Amino acid sequence: MLEKLKKLNFKAIMRGFSIFWMIVFIVVMTITNVGIDKKFDFLKWIGNSMILFGITVYGLFIMENTAKDVTKNFTTRDKEGHITGGVYQKSLTDYNVFRALIDSIIIFFPLFYDWYIPQRIEKKKYDYLIMNEIKPKKAMKIVKYLTLDQFWKLKQESIKIIDEETGQEVVITKLEEHEYEAVEDVLRGRVPFHLSGTAYYLSAFADSNQRDIMEQGEYYKDARKFNRKSGYALRIVSGLAISLAIGLLTTGEIMRGNDTQAWMNLITRLANLFTAMLSGWIVGWIDVKLEAEAISNKTDVLKMFRSAYDKHLFKVYDEEEADRKQYEKEQKEKEEAKANVVDTDEPLQIEIK
Repeated sequence: MLEKLKKLNFKAIMRGFSIFWMIVFIVVMTITNVGIDKKFDFLKWIGNSMILFGITVYGLFIMENTAKDVTKNFTTRDKEGHITGGVYQKSLTDYNVFRALIDSIIIFFPLFYDWYIPQRIEKKKYDYLIMNEIKPKKAMKIVKYLTLDQFWKLKQESIKIIDEETGQEVVITKLEEHEYEAVEDVLRGRVPFHLSGTAYYLSAFADSNQRDIMEQGEYYKDARKFNRKSGYALRIVSGLAISLAIGLLTTGEIMRGNDTQAWMNLITRLANLFTAMLSGWIVGWIDVKLEAEAISNKTDVLKMFRSAYDKHLFKVYDEEEADRKQYEKEQKEKEEAKANVVDTDEPLQIEIK
């Protein structure tokens, strides 16, 4: 049943639902000859507005949470028990399975992250220049070699830059006027790249933050404290608001069959409730769908890490180990050089004829 509901276009349903209630309003207002009240009662309007507001909040809140609970827990399985449906559960299962597979090498993920992120930043800058009508080869040279100091000279003439790795000369042609702004944006860091931090990818439920994985414990403590305090504050404020609303409102006579205003209020409030509930369901369903996509994105990143690790695309030892290996290499070269030196301890004999 839920699978059929998920295939429906909820936004279209909500629009149709709103049109239906609008037709009902038009019919009722026409039959009852509704018009502007010349004796406008501001306090009465405030009271009705508060009731509508409360109904709206309730409808949104209850259905958003209901939609999240139902959508998150929904699954379909094949005969062997494997999850085949339920976007959230499938994404979560795929993440947990793959995360367990790479558990033995996950300690190297920060090294992959530090190696991979600079490449993605360069790629984003490169794409930005391309989108601003700069030729691909020129864009690549600008991203890799150009500095802000050289930018001003490049506006006047072409320049040569020495590649520090290869020692070769690289020529960047003079900037055209339409290229000025995009190049300056890149050099001044105006092309943002939003980082999530390594810890974000190592847990299915982690939020995006720049804390190190060893700082996550303290983060969760603070998050739990904030959650408790905000929850208590919300309950207290909502309790006071309800108490104030009840205190301000007063009851009238019981609605009669010919009380058109009361019927109008009833229809308005029911329409508001059902519309809010439908909106809340859509919000909750979309939120779970986006959360599932976020988890799938984490899985994709971990797969890239595994692939890069298997192909040895990044070094899996730290700088200290690299220094030690360099030292050992130098010592080995010295020993080999000593072994190749000719022994000259015997006295030199000169034959005189």
